[in-house]
Amino acid sequence: MITSLIAGFCVLLCSGFANSYISSLLIEEITTDIGKND
Repeated sequence: MITSLIAGFCVLLCSGFANSYISSLLIEEITTDIGKND
């Protein structure tokens, strides 16, 4: 029970970190594209 809770928490933490990392990369690409267009 406790191990499954810890595992689930780790998965949520890792997925959240991955999502924020990917979103930041996408934002950087979008901003660089806008800068190139200007």
